[in-house]
Amino acid sequence: MIETLKPCPFCGGSNLDIHYGDIEGWIAHVECLDCDEVRGPMSEYKYDDKPEAAEDASRRWNSRPGVVELSKAEGRS
Repeated sequence: MIETLKPCPFCGGSNLDIHYGDIEGWIAHVECLDCDEVRGPMSEYKYDDKPEAAEDASRRWNSRPGVVELSKAEGRS
């Protein structure tokens, strides 16, 4: 089951779409249509079907660090 996607980290938009490619197996990535088509990371593997690729891509899109986590990583409090 595909996770509910977090808003775009650049514009905060929710006009998101999942794009697919078939390169000896399905790959996918999430794309923001509100801010000049920003693309998230590709699915990690090539899958036998689209839903598996979409699930992986949505999980990777949603797993980015939050603002607080980034501040701590940069040494800010």
